[in-house]
Amino acid sequence: MKTWLAILGLTVSGSVFADGFYVGAQGGLSKLNAETPTGVDLGTKDMVLGVFAGYQYDYNSLFIAGEFDSTWGKLENKKEINGLKYEAQLDNSYGIHALAGMRITDDMDVYGRLGLNRTKLAAREYLVVGGEPTTVSKEGLGLVYGGGARYHFDDMLAVRFDYRYIKYKNFTPSEGGAGFKVGSHIFSVGMQHTF
Repeated sequence: MKTWLAILGLTVSGSVFADGFYVGAQGGLSKLNAETPTGVDLGTKDMVLGVFAGYQYDYNSLFIAGEFDSTWGKLENKKEINGLKYEAQLDNSYGIHALAGMRITDDMDVYGRLGLNRTKLAAREYLVVGGEPTTVSKEGLGLVYGGGARYHFDDMLAVRFDYRYIKYKNFTPSEGGAGFKVGSHIFSVGMQHTF
């Protein structure tokens, strides 16, 4: 029994994980999924940048964290079909998330993510000739889920690979009309510093 406790103690003390406050920056690719009520695909993709900050609590090989992040980038697409013009746009966003994960080696961990994200959404549909745009532009709240992995260089610096999907509530450009379906995928790589 003493032998196993000694081995466990060496394993824990030899890891480079540390709980506490952390900050970081990330960049990657965001893909907008947007579909009109009539099935017109307005999907597009572009680069995004962001920052994040949070607090992590470790318990043996497991950990939980609360995190706030902000992402900068503008995703926009326009299409003209049979005399009608459709537009969808998603702007900068911010969110709050809960993370839970576990160590898989002394230097690596994996985690899952669940949270809420808020962004500015816009959608338009109108006749190309002489049509007045029917527009909705509002702050959209979305459910976030995803996961990722981190490699720790030491107890302060880590690189992380993150994926998340954000599902926004359908919204309508016209009163009583069917809703645009909107969501986004974000793949990013970031650096994290723990204090």
